[in-house]
Amino acid sequence: MSPFAKPPSSGCDILIFSSSFHQGGAERLAVTLANLLVSNWSVEFLSLNGQGPFRQELDDKLTCHIVGQSSSLKAIPKLVKQLKRIKPKVVFCSQSHLAFSMLWAIRLSGVNCKLLAREASCPSTNLLGISSWLKRAWVKSSAKYAYRRADYLIAPAKYVAGDVSNYFGLDRVIQVLANPLDKDMVNNQSLAPCEHPWVANAQPYVLAVGRLVPEKDYETLIKAIALCQKQQVTRLIILGEGPLRKKLEALVQDLGLSEVISLAGFESNPFNYMKHCQSFVLSSMVEGMPNALVQAQFLGVPCISSDCPGGAIELLPEQNYFPVGDANALAQLILNPPSNSQSKVLDTPGFVSFFETIL
Repeated sequence: MSPFAKPPSSGCDILIFSSSFHQGGAERLAVTLANLLVSNWSVEFLSLNGQGPFRQELDDKLTCHIVGQSSSLKAIPKLVKQLKRIKPKVVFCSQSHLAFSMLWAIRLSGVNCKLLAREASCPSTNLLGISSWLKRAWVKSSAKYAYRRADYLIAPAKYVAGDVSNYFGLDRVIQVLANPLDKDMVNNQSLAPCEHPWVANAQPYVLAVGRLVPEKDYETLIKAIALCQKQQVTRLIILGEGPLRKKLEALVQDLGLSEVISLAGFESNPFNYMKHCQSFVLSSMVEGMPNALVQAQFLGVPCISSDCPGGAIELLPEQNYFPVGDANALAQLILNPPSNSQSKVLDTPGFVSFFETIL
């Protein structure tokens, strides 16, 4: 038990609320943040379900509660019970549907705690991906409701904070906080052996990390790799799973790239891949603050990114970017990776200093 931990009856300082432990930036951040904060405060973890690989990464000092419900709305009665039992001072969550449900659970429970809501990405772009206008309207209205009433509202980048404010018409302070980076963990895991033959045999490759979803625009990246073959053999490893796997596999097959592109699936440790890649590529259409790009920067990897809406454009020198969806421009950067990926530094406060001010 942490020296800062308190008896259960007195409640905890911080409750981290997540949807699951599955692959995803918000889920990864929740675990990383909990592990970071437990050294300074009494912290507990609450998840709608207990499935996913990130669960094994939770610090042993953390108490983990599982709601056992897939829908945050349906889970509100159970959230009320959990709040009455845990009695946190602050609840943190990083998705708008979680913030909306937790806001109501706090009100119904009567527990005296504050809600810290975080918007991870750019809603003006993200919500366009919801095909149903009715669902899109609901997501927008519920998010706006929660973000207006949360005690604290944070974003991972200045661009995201501005987008949230404009899209929802919010007249309030949105604090920009840098995503937590567990430097010791990243360093240690980057030194672990890797079984992928290209890594193990020191063959050059380009790396991308993230879910196989439309927002990541892996189609442009795959087409860029095809263009690179005209000048030199260029390998690509994509770490991630998602609904577009079959479509991307078909594209790789159609372009005759099966020997040089590896859709390697989800890896809980992407850092030993990052450590040895020629360059790291972010090809997204939109990003909040891309954790994988920050991690690759930290490991000293040449980094390439689309100039997509979001925090990615605040990280790299200008020459490291290519226009969203431009396979030709991306191919040129892959063939001639930028030597400097570290020159732009975010002067952004972190979560520890923020929690020190509110607890």
